[in-house]
Amino acid sequence: MSVERYVSTDATRELVDHDNDSWRLRLETRDHVAEITGDDAVRVDGEPVEPLSWSVSSQLRREEARERPR
Repeated sequence: MSVERYVSTDATRELVDHDNDSWRLRLETRDHVAEITGDDAVRVDGEPVEPLSWSVSSQLRREEARERPR
């Protein structure tokens, strides 16, 4: 699941840049419900998921690096 397909990158960036980690993003698709929290916890259909080298903040840093002019 790619968060960018469901939520604006600007919106997720604002969540990550928030003053604290007390936020939760919930995505409902036809087949699944995913939740991501400010402390990088991920749940799909209520079950914890151990993503491979994933976090909201690290994902945004990778996207920003791709967008920078070289």
